[in-house]
Amino acid sequence: MYIKMLERLKTLIEQHSYSCPDKISILSEDLKDQLLTKVHDQYHTPFLKITDDFDPFCLIVIKYKSTNGLILQFINRQIEKSKKIILIVKKDFDFDSLVKKVNANMIDAIILKNIDEYLIIINKD
Repeated sequence: MYIKMLERLKTLIEQHSYSCPDKISILSEDLKDQLLTKVHDQYHTPFLKITDDFDPFCLIVIKYKSTNGLILQFINRQIEKSKKIILIVKKDFDFDSLVKKVNANMIDAIILKNIDEYLIIINKD
């Protein structure tokens, strides 16, 4: 199951970073997350903190246990700067709330069979 998620995540990263393949970053509270570690190793992406400078990056992969107001504010700031976001969330995540609170023109959810997380792509364009 983990391999299936990793393959789908890699496909999404390649699709959404084709114009800037070297400008991908990861935002997570768990620096030892197996999925994100594989992404980090393959794309040589830095793990950053929410207070770091994300201006040089065009794609941000985010995985947090709780997508609270602070994370939503961060997403909105990055969307305004034309960043693309791939958000990794648990299946019980409140997608409707995200749609209401994020100022994006495109929000897509990708659900993989038999996996307890899904991927959300957030984009201004």
